[in-house]
Amino acid sequence: MKIATLSQRTLSADALTRVSYLIDIFKPLFILHSEPFANSWVNGPNTEPIFEGQTPLAYMIKGGIPAMHIVRRKLGDSAMAQS
Repeated sequence: MKIATLSQRTLSADALTRVSYLIDIFKPLFILHSEPFANSWVNGPNTEPIFEGQTPLAYMIKGGIPAMHIVRRKLGDSAMAQS
């Protein structure tokens, strides 16, 4: 049995940033909407101008961390407006 070294079990700063953004993106979706909607939103069609006709997932993959930041901010603003 091979024991994993610390470097094999630790996420990079980039991966941690992306995970953090994903949590911050899905949190308001689950607060504002039903679970099925929240789970499918990232892959669904979206007419918001920032997505330029892409799904939110395609937009974030193409734009990387800056795009994830924009999506997180937009959803966070929507959640704040609903409270």
